[in-house]
Amino acid sequence: MEQMNKFFKSSIFGGKDSDMIVCTDSAHLKTDNLYCLDCEVSCCRKCKKTLHPIHNVEPIDKLYKDVKLKFADIQEHLIQFEKDKKRQKDNCEKLFKHEIQEQYDKQMLLLTSHFRAAHDLLHIKEVDLKRELKSHYEETLEAHTIHVSQLEMDIEKSITYSQQYKDILDRSMKTHDNQSNVTLIESPTEKSLKIDTFKICNQMNKIISESEQPDIIYRQPVVNWEKMNNIQSLLETQLQLIHPKKYIFRTPRDASNGQCFERIDIDSGNCDILLGKSNRLQIALPEKIGKGFYPSFIGDERVFYFFKDKYYTIGLDLFKKSEWTSGQTQLSPHVLDYSTLYDSQRERIYIAGGIHSITHVDQTDIYMFDLKTYNSILIGKLLTPNTLLSLSMGKDCFYIIGGFENNRNINRIDRFNLDTGKCEIVKDFGSQNNVLNGIFVQSSQCFYIIEDTKPLGFIKYILKDNHISRLSPPPAINPQNGTLISLFKLFYDQCNTIYFIYPLPPYQNSIFKYNIERDQWITIEMNKPYLVNTL
Repeated sequence: MEQMNKFFKSSIFGGKDSDMIVCTDSAHLKTDNLYCLDCEVSCCRKCKKTLHPIHNVEPIDKLYKDVKLKFADIQEHLIQFEKDKKRQKDNCEKLFKHEIQEQYDKQMLLLTSHFRAAHDLLHIKEVDLKRELKSHYEETLEAHTIHVSQLEMDIEKSITYSQQYKDILDRSMKTHDNQSNVTLIESPTEKSLKIDTFKICNQMNKIISESEQPDIIYRQPVVNWEKMNNIQSLLETQLQLIHPKKYIFRTPRDASNGQCFERIDIDSGNCDILLGKSNRLQIALPEKIGKGFYPSFIGDERVFYFFKDKYYTIGLDLFKKSEWTSGQTQLSPHVLDYSTLYDSQRERIYIAGGIHSITHVDQTDIYMFDLKTYNSILIGKLLTPNTLLSLSMGKDCFYIIGGFENNRNINRIDRFNLDTGKCEIVKDFGSQNNVLNGIFVQSSQCFYIIEDTKPLGFIKYILKDNHISRLSPPPAINPQNGTLISLFKLFYDQCNTIYFIYPLPPYQNSIFKYNIERDQWITIEMNKPYLVNTL
């Protein structure tokens, strides 16, 4: 086979010396057609003896017949070779696309998104500080203008009265010169001059006394450096968000009183159980915390639960021993199932809706929980009673997506303005879309909404265009025993992926991920949890 390959290569495709003359420069000495497989050249009997005595030499006709017989096999091998190389090429391209190109595009989008957010943050704070600085300047300018105007009036009065006094003196001198004889009786002119002189002197004394006031103290317009330092802190926080969200923290449904959390890697599916170092709880936790209830997570550092009129919190620092703490809030002592939203820029948690534990009436209150002071205040009202609603941050506002009133879907997006404390309707879907939950992506100004249909639907609502488009639906979820679909929460990795975990069997160990750019869902199965005694 090797001999045929050599001949095939040289004779058909052109060997390196196929036209070479061996015996002489112009022709072989003998006419018989031989071929040296070792040298890959044609030869004759003469040059075989002299130049190729120990080489493998065969007649060309014989080799040609062998090649013709084996050509089909050679061609088949070539076709298979081509297929193998194409498959290798496709695998290389797919590997590069998924491992390199997509990661590169994702990181570029992430940088663009977060630096745009950082730029917007700086611009907002710049305008705010300049407005404050200008206000200080205008206050000082107004005081300065009033003071200077008063000085100018005093100067003008002084000049006027001085001139009047001079005129009186001139008149007095003329009157005195015109009188030839001294009389005992004062003339009317002299009397008038004395009165005018007295008046002018009084006016001049009045001006002098009134002008004896302290000089104006100017308030220098200076930058509020405390706010500047806060901006620096906010900017650093914003830039730290360049790292996309990597984990979901979840309370295991079989955990005892919420002592531990599952830390789920959304890319690999690896799952760690973060268990407290002490099995003894310092405070009594509500039973609901240990049943998969979604809390508010402050980044990857701390978790907050709001239950009735109390908060419960524990740190998730892997290098410190954490303990549960709790405290009182201004929330209602009878309301359950609050929806919460973390505002990293303002260091707050917003708490909205819920249901009354006694009357079972849906609620409208919106609270703000300050993460610096742990104080809470009522900041507004929802447009309608609502429970189990989705909350998502916007610019100087947050959005209320869907929810339920009297167990009926609220098919609407509302916006709560953080400056005015007012709520307004953004989009009413009516009966055309049953909203189950949703999330708002600030970089694209789009809402991604799961529809409460069978099977689940998925739509995108573009805010600026008021346009709805239908997207690829999530994987089919069929609740066991014909029960209603359970609520779940959508997450966004701050780049290009939306994901969720369905809380009930047999789906609770799957991560459903949606690629925004490709409009494609994939499912990642979680690995067996690994116990980590770190909390």
